Amino acid sequence: MATTDNFPGAPGDTSAYRRMIAVTPNDSTDLVFTSRAIMASTLGGTISVTMHDGNTATFTAVIGVVYPFRVSRIWATGTAATGIKAME
Repeated sequence: MATTDNFPGAPGDTSAYRRMIAVTPNDSTDLVFTSRAIMASTLGGTISVTMHDGNTATFTAVIGVVYPFRVSRIWATGTAATGIKAME
């Protein structure tokens, strides 16, 4: 299922987030929406993602702050962070 992008063409949107969901990393399922930001409660963990444009990336040493990453999937493989949230 394709991820819904409720903010197309608005990469610099600075309005308040509309919702936040807890994310269970999954190698075969996209998020229910393309995030405007993600965060994790783990200090120093890694998060592997598929970016909105389809490229994959792994972010290391995440530190519990909000990252303005537009992602469509958070992968179980390569993700060691916990308490992951996606904001829209």
